[in-house]
Order: sequence, then structure tokens, then C-alpha cells
Amino acid sequence: MLSGSIVVSEGPLEGSALSRVLEEDAVELSSATICSSFMDSVRLPPSSFSSGVCLASGAGFPTQEVLNALVVALKPGAALVIHLSEGASAEGVQTACVLSGFRVPEEKSASKLTVSKPEWESGSKTTISLRKKKTPVAQSNGQNESKPNVWKISGDNDGDDDDELLDEDDLLTEEDLKPAVIADCGTKAVKKACKDCTCGRAEAEAKGEEVKLTPEMLENPQSSCGSCGLGDAFRCGTCPYRGLPAFQQGKKIELPADFLAADA
Repeated sequence: MLSGSIVVSEGPLEGSALSRVLEEDAVELSSATICSSFMDSVRLPPSSFSSGVCLASGAGFPTQEVLNALVVALKPGAALVIHLSEGASAEGVQTACVLSGFRVPEEKSASKLTVSKPEWESGSKTTISLRKKKTPVAQSNGQNESKPNVWKISGDNDGDDDDELLDEDDLLTEEDLKPAVIADCGTKAVKKACKDCTCGRAEAEAKGEEVKLTPEMLENPQSSCGSCGLGDAFRCGTCPYRGLPAFQQGKKIELPADFLAADA
């Protein structure tokens, strides 16, 4: 496996440029691999170099493909020093390095950019230990320990009794406290007759008698509540017209011929 540094350039590497690299970037010539006229098609061995230097002679170098090859060839944590050419965009090179997987520092320089490969290899994996769900521990008496109360108000165990809770009775108004009004006539049994009763129920209640159907009520049926003539579904529980067909007030109630016949 190779080691040391790798020096790449877009074109032939001149002696002055090589000397500058050896001095500024502390590259040992004996352990350096120099790639002049670096092409995008070059395939470097993975994780083989401890550091790297890239010399750019034009604004378009290094390309995205070159950076992709270098991030594979460098060892985890290795640094890559990129010497920018005049007129090159440092932000553009930084973006290309990020897309290749390099770590880019926040400091910017117009002539040189130092990036590093992450401490891990591409495709590395590790085990994540998830917290196991606690199961209740059986006590000596055979019962399990009680689970903690999930619905707990924050601050219950802090000794803070200054929290004021609203009294639900304070939310009620005077209208809410009034008893419900029950209609005198309807589909359910009622306690007393209508105020303007005309069916005879009020008189019968005054005498303490049960209201009974009379021939006069059949000849001239009346209803002050307006529900007696609609049928049993709308009549009171003690309505004298219960069991009779619906009728119109003031019109004689006509009973069908089989009204009194027993059901088969």
C-alpha cells in the first residue's frame, strides 16, 4: 500500500512550483507521488495517501471528478491543500469540495484552500444501541411494581403549591344553573294540564279525576296545545284522545268500521 503525499497538477509540473510545494506544504520528495497532467480518467488506489497537494494552473482546475478521485485516494482524516490560480473562485472550489465529501473550514483565502477528508471511510457503519423498554419487576408478593404516572402535571414533585387551578363551577352562568323547562304537551308524559286547556283535563285535575273521553269531545274535538289532533306520537301520556286517529279541531272524529275490532 502506498503512503506519503500525492501531488497533482493540471499540466507539467515546473521545478519552481515543485520546490514551493516542498517548502510550504512540508512534502517529502522521497515519499511523494507526483501526478502531472492529471486526467479525470485516472484511478488512484483508495485510502493510500496521508496528505495531498493540488496545484491549479487554470480557473477550471481541480474539476469535480478530480476531487472525487482524491477523496477516495486519501486516508481518513488526511488534509488536501489546494493552491488556487489567479482569477479562480474560492467559493466555487469550496462548493465542489463539499460535494466530493471533504470537510471545508469556514476561513477563506484567495490563494490557498485546505480541506480534509472525514475520519471515516465511505460506506462505514456502526451499531446504534437503542434504549430497551423497561419491564415491571415482580415483587416478593407476586405483584408488579406500579408504572410511573404518565399524566403528570409538571412541577408536582417540586413542592410548588402556587399553581392556581380554575374551579369548574366558576365557568357556569346563572342561565346554566336554572332548571330545564319541560313542555306541558309533547311526546312524553307531563305533570299538569296546559294553561288554556280545552280538552277537559284541567277541570278533571282540579276535581282529582282522570280525564275521560266524552261524546262531546268526539263531536267537537278541541286542543289548546295543538298537538292532540296530530296523532298519538304528539299527544301527552294522559291525553284523552290517545288511541284515536288524527283529527281537525271542530270537525267530528270519524272512526273506521273496524276500529273496535280485535286484532287477529
